[in-house]
Amino acid sequence: MFAREMWDFADPNYSPDSAEAMRVLFTDESALRRGFKAASYLGQPEVPQRLASDLGTPDVVFVLRDPVRRAVSAWFWYMKLGRVPVRPVDTAFRQLLGSDLSGPEWINGRQILEWGLYARHLEHWLTYFPRAKIHVVLDIDLRRDPDRTIRSLYEALGLDPGFTPTAHRRRYNPGIYSYHRVRWLRLRLRCVPPDDDGVRRPHRPERRLPALANSVIVRGDRYVLSRLDRSGPPVLQPEIEHALRCYYRADTLRLEELLGIELSPWLAPSR
Repeated sequence: MFAREMWDFADPNYSPDSAEAMRVLFTDESALRRGFKAASYLGQPEVPQRLASDLGTPDVVFVLRDPVRRAVSAWFWYMKLGRVPVRPVDTAFRQLLGSDLSGPEWINGRQILEWGLYARHLEHWLTYFPRAKIHVVLDIDLRRDPDRTIRSLYEALGLDPGFTPTAHRRRYNPGIYSYHRVRWLRLRLRCVPPDDDGVRRPHRPERRLPALANSVIVRGDRYVLSRLDRSGPPVLQPEIEHALRCYYRADTLRLEELLGIELSPWLAPSR
């Protein structure tokens, strides 16, 4: 139930009943601090107003990564979910940067690029949240020195900086960058009927045979394909990476001003 209520803040059919359940959950005094993770919230313009209206102004933490690397990761993620067509990554970004993305096969195409415009989105959040309630962590700092980065975040949140969580000790999941695995996991779409908008979205089916097929696909990837997969994030063609860096340049410079930090690695090619 908690997951459904959480996602209602991003749902066009936003439910006031779910908002009330969230208010009760977050005013529970039995927990020192409660939170949830929703990676898409930063780029969804309706979310900050809804959160501020229904939960007050809770602390919000954003973890930001190199926008070009985030876009590549998002492309593979959306391919796996069937929200964009299966295309070579360079071909995909050539089209994303210069073409009309109409049709149901491009249902999330715009998000792949636009959700990496961090400064634009943060400025929108600042319309509804005071700056002191918005905490930004860089992905590279979290990877290089997780203990120090988390201690600093705890201090900003008013928590005990001496507490040592174990979550960041777990093995890092690099994501899926194998086209074989992407195509295999997209078979899950055949196990579910289309939604009202005609789009198939992978989830656990209710009927027995489709649920069994879905389970075979998921377990086949987890226990077989993932162990054979030696792929990593693809190396973009130089002209494609240059075009992406140019796309994000003005926003990255604005982000430097907003946060008072230096982000030069995001402005130059990764080589």
